Amino acid sequence: MIEISKEEFENSILDLINRKITRVELAKKLHTDTRTLVNMIYQIDNEQLLKQYIEIYPYKPKENKNINYESLVIEMIKNAMSAKDMQSKYDIAERTYTRNINKLKQSNDRLYKIYKSYIKGYLSSEDMEYINEMSKEKVIYTTNIQERKAELMYLFMKYEELLQQGLNKEQASQKLNESSKSLKRKSDELERILKEESINSKNGDNFKESIKVENLEQRGKIQSTTPEIAQGIEETEK
Repeated sequence: MIEISKEEFENSILDLINRKITRVELAKKLHTDTRTLVNMIYQIDNEQLLKQYIEIYPYKPKENKNINYESLVIEMIKNAMSAKDMQSKYDIAERTYTRNINKLKQSNDRLYKIYKSYIKGYLSSEDMEYINEMSKEKVIYTTNIQERKAELMYLFMKYEELLQQGLNKEQASQKLNESSKSLKRKSDELERILKEESINSKNGDNFKESIKVENLEQRGKIQSTTPEIAQGIEETEK
């Protein structure tokens, strides 16, 4: 990664906020990757600038775990919507959408073929009758940040417990079916969630804590240990 002054970096963040450059373009300019760039942005000590950045690029859990793609296709065809319409409506990345649509070929080959015909602009009356007869379940998509935070906090609570039992960092990671890289990535993700909450709380936002994690004594305990966990993971990688 190239050297850059604090002032230059903050000016680059302003360019992001003002849509003069994308995060991918800035990461390429700095000879780094997007995830590292985002982590760097969250480390700045200019809270006002970080608040502006968060308003434009708020955290969203990456995985769309709860989407029923059969129901999505039925809804799309019945409402004469496009693939782009559905991606926008349910906030799905194009690659994620395509990958999951292709999985329909194994789970429901007929619906998959109907989908491909629909995309090409042709749908037979028989196909449309099949679509209308299918019982459409709800297309569920919930971006629940609090649930994701609880999941991550529980993971690191278990990680700390394993270390206290005498396991080393590599053994604890393996016990949790994680690698040092995945733990570092999740540590960064949790830190980002907590940082956003802190910034938003200071600016008057009201949060309703909905975390229910089994045996989780104090949120602050996990929050305070997160940087130490991240540092330990980084040391393991070296």
